Amino acid sequence: MARFYPMMVDLTGKSVVVVGGGLIALDKVELFLKFDTAITVVSPDLHPDLAAHLAAGRIRHVPRAYRTGDLAGAAIAVGATDDRVANSRVAADARGAGIPVNVVDTPAECSFIVPSVVTQGEMVIAVSTGGASPALAKRLRRDLEARYGPAYGELVALLRQTRERLLREGASFPDRQAFFQRALAGDTLDLVDHDDLAAVKARLDEMVARYLSTRPAPAARS
Repeated sequence: MARFYPMMVDLTGKSVVVVGGGLIALDKVELFLKFDTAITVVSPDLHPDLAAHLAAGRIRHVPRAYRTGDLAGAAIAVGATDDRVANSRVAADARGAGIPVNVVDTPAECSFIVPSVVTQGEMVIAVSTGGASPALAKRLRRDLEARYGPAYGELVALLRQTRERLLREGASFPDRQAFFQRALAGDTLDLVDHDDLAAVKARLDEMVARYLSTRPAPAARS
């Protein structure tokens, strides 16, 4: 079996077509919704939770069976019906159009695998077994959710703000790299685990001030 290359992709506003309206399709849709995609569900019927997403304007619905041509303009396609023949048609049409496709429970027809995902703010942790054991991937995801809670999303936001400040101040890449290695050393992550983000922010602010006060002044222009 192929080993799938892990890659983070910006799908903001991109068209995702999910074929199928049941519980498995719902699982796929709710993951894609976390990444601000434009989702179209093609299915004669909808799971009640998908119907709720439709009523809230979060998805678009094509209320019929899949037809060739339904993937036009899609950035990603998902075959999530309980009909292997229909899923295979989705896969074949997607491959013919050069569209990445995931087919539920059939890794051989997939050009990408949907991992189990933990999201905390901007932090995304993905776990995949390459389709061999979705149950194990979900178990590992639950373990990671318990270990890396919402405070880690706040930490990432603080680190982004600090990075942007250093960039504005003209800090070089090696300086930034060394800065964040120091910032995350010691008991910093212990503070995060105890939800003491105020102490982490104070530490980062102090480190930035110390860096700015000790770096060599830029050479004067003649």
